[in-house]
Amino acid sequence: MLISRPSSAQTAFSPTAQEMLEALGYRVLLAANGLDALRLFKANSDQVDLAVLDVVMPGLSGSETYSQMATIRPNLRVVFTTGYTSEAASLTTMIAKGAAFLQKPYGHRSIGLKIRDVLDRAISTLGKGNPDQSCSATS
Repeated sequence: MLISRPSSAQTAFSPTAQEMLEALGYRVLLAANGLDALRLFKANSDQVDLAVLDVVMPGLSGSETYSQMATIRPNLRVVFTTGYTSEAASLTTMIAKGAAFLQKPYGHRSIGLKIRDVLDRAISTLGKGNPDQSCSATS
């Protein structure tokens, strides 16, 4: 799993949340911004089953970052996060195509459930003519 959040957003996704996700069995790569997330993804694309991206980040926005990631792995699952309702409206097309959204602030339980839901939906599509979709067995 790749998580990107602006470095100024320490409270939005704290190291404690990263530790919680790791305790749930997820392998987590933490990026400071969209460009860093894209760099990490390119280096680890075969190991990343899900990206958690803030909608607004320095360098590349969450949707720009995901669009570039999807050229490498078209079936990559994504959860977009933001604290602003107006930003969420810009994701309508991506959400219609299967992206997930999580409003900030969120707690450990909320993000854990959202990630599990997104990965479970990915697993359920495996048997339905989507052989390229893969999910990690670490969760």
